[in-house]
Amino acid sequence: MWTAKVGGGTARIDIRGQLAGWFLGVAGGMGINVLSNDIGYRGVVAALAVGMVISGTNWLLRLPYRAPWARDAPPILLGLALGAALVTLVDPRGWAGPATLIAVGLVAVTVFILTDLATASRFLFGAAFIGFGVVAIGVGLGMLRENDLLVGAAVTGGAVAVIGFGVAALRENNLLFGAADIGIGAALIALGVAALRANNLLLGVAFVGLGVALICAGLARLCESRLLFGAALIGIGPAAMGVGVAVLLLDGGLLFGAALIGIGVAGIAIGVAILFENDLLLGVGLIIVGVGANGIGVARLLENDLMFGAAAIGASAAIIGFGMAFLHVRSRVRR
Repeated sequence: MWTAKVGGGTARIDIRGQLAGWFLGVAGGMGINVLSNDIGYRGVVAALAVGMVISGTNWLLRLPYRAPWARDAPPILLGLALGAALVTLVDPRGWAGPATLIAVGLVAVTVFILTDLATASRFLFGAAFIGFGVVAIGVGLGMLRENDLLVGAAVTGGAVAVIGFGVAALRENNLLFGAADIGIGAALIALGVAALRANNLLLGVAFVGLGVALICAGLARLCESRLLFGAALIGIGPAAMGVGVAVLLLDGGLLFGAALIGIGVAGIAIGVAILFENDLLLGVGLIIVGVGANGIGVARLLENDLMFGAAAIGASAAIIGFGMAFLHVRSRVRR
């Protein structure tokens, strides 16, 4: 599958790196949650932040240095990250959110310094989805507390699947990728049913179509069928565009809707690239998806939705890095 293909020729992320990625994602997501509302988990956030820095240091400082400046910068950055994490223990009430996100950012920068582009992107890609899932769980539980049972259960279940997707990226595990795709697809179908019950016909149909396409993508991963996987991604494109059009019609924001439409177009391109094994088109498509995800994040930040906005922007950086890794692999092969 394409996820394994990017990793070809790069060092695998060992168990220490996978643990660091898990801590990075969960700490980032919990940090965003703490900034957004008082959920009462500041002690948990502090513990996660310290664990992230310790596990990240244990993995990163075992990697070979790539340049003279890379010898001195990582210990300094990781030391600052540990200092920021310790701040959450000393004064968790006022600084838990900002200090945790500073520590996350410093560890992420160190990853890019000490690893190649493909490995760093895969690591941050997995961590970003884990963080996004943690954020979404907070949103889903809030909906359940407000007795919005169908949407709340769908968001919470989908969030768990998103975390599984992030773990699959760290482990390069197609079985887990497939199960996560199916779980996210089922959650989107449930959201579509909720939209249809609220008489949002276009949004409901688009969500259902997106969910079905993701389930097909998951089955393709489980069966290791490139043909079905490419076809499923092509199907995701029109469904994402439909969600974007629905957002525009519902006055959900021009930038948000346009970004979704752009992601849909890029999804079609990625599907075609998978079918024809075209790294250039695949890399460009992923970069466009990343730019679209960044647009969604900015749109949500403009609406004061810190949780969703920050998570989307973080994921966009990793997706763009993934796309650049494909382009780099292609240029290296041509040389």
